[in-house]
Amino acid sequence: MALTAMVPVIGALLFLGGAPVWSIITAMDLLPELVLLFIMGAFLHIFGFVLNEWADVEVDRASPDLQHKPLVSGEVSPKEALWTAIIAAGLCFVVLAVVTLDPMTHLVLLMSILVAGAYDLFGKRAPLDVLLAGSITLLFLVGVMSLGYFDPSYDEHMAVFLCIGGLQFLQNLYQNAIEGGIKDADHDAAAGARTYAAILGVRVTQEGELETGWSFTNSAIVMKGVQIALLLYTAIEVTDLQTMDSSDILWGLLILAISVMIVTMSLMLPPVRFDRSRLKRIFSIHELATFAAIMVVIVPLIGQWAALFLFLLPMFWFGAVNRLLFGGTLEPGV
Repeated sequence: MALTAMVPVIGALLFLGGAPVWSIITAMDLLPELVLLFIMGAFLHIFGFVLNEWADVEVDRASPDLQHKPLVSGEVSPKEALWTAIIAAGLCFVVLAVVTLDPMTHLVLLMSILVAGAYDLFGKRAPLDVLLAGSITLLFLVGVMSLGYFDPSYDEHMAVFLCIGGLQFLQNLYQNAIEGGIKDADHDAAAGARTYAAILGVRVTQEGELETGWSFTNSAIVMKGVQIALLLYTAIEVTDLQTMDSSDILWGLLILAISVMIVTMSLMLPPVRFDRSRLKRIFSIHELATFAAIMVVIVPLIGQWAALFLFLLPMFWFGAVNRLLFGGTLEPGV
């Protein structure tokens, strides 16, 4: 939730200015608006994930590992879940209205919600992972537009938007199509789901081994390779890490994050034994490393302390909520 909620906040922060100190001061001046954007993102996350649980309940029942989930177990009724999603979607517009009444920004938010809803309702019938990633990109655009500083006619602004939006899109696409497909390999195909992974033959053998075709593995490698290339291009050509006094440290952190991404990707792709608990921990480390890499490349735009805070908040949120709900820091109960 914290990562989703951070997307419009980062979108707004990127266009407040160039000099790190100036950006931080401006961000503090706009703190109420940024907090509201965070809350709006949290509500959109609630809408998307609760509706997804509601739509996928029959598929989830096919997995012995998911019997504890609220809808599968009957702890929450389908009607309660559906109303929760609907109310959360409505609250997105209420919160955004406090920040801006610009009709185009609200239209983009509506598009984000509709695209996310389409994925939730039809994502098990066809490989629509691109819709989920696109929904988060639209949420990013809501943040970009919300404070009125973004100028699409300015080449530098468009370069930042396309690069950072592209990095976010690739992260969410990989997270859902690749990691999500692997995580649910034990029951998606068995339940007749037509996800990206299921269509490409990802399944769990009777011996408990994760099996995928070359198409799935190669697409994962290509997806991650493009993301790493875009990270490096953004750092060199768009945000220019060399302008920072601490550029050596930042480059070291970026290379470390990319290395963790590569290692964890190799640990999740076959040949591996299907162990949902182990795989979810690897996914968590991989996503944190990917998010850290993105935060590093935008340091010249938002400042070191702002980037550090924005990285630590979702990391601690993720660990604390997992510990509270599921008893483990890196393993969500999904």
